[in-house]
Amino acid sequence: MKLDRHSSIPLYAQLKKLIADRIEDGTYKPGDKIPTELELCDELELSRPTVRQAIAELVSENMLTIMK
Repeated sequence: MKLDRHSSIPLYAQLKKLIADRIEDGTYKPGDKIPTELELCDELELSRPTVRQAIAELVSENMLTIMK
């Protein structure tokens, strides 16, 4: 998975869309764990605050639930 670093769309918004698309297309099913923040950081070469912002917005939109 690749994000466009030259796009006018912020990276967190691109990541948010990528995760939302995977939820909607069934890649991530209800109850599945998505990759951790650090795994997403490493895989996509993103900063942790960028990943956290994308995840926080998906949580606020009830697309993801954080479980500890």
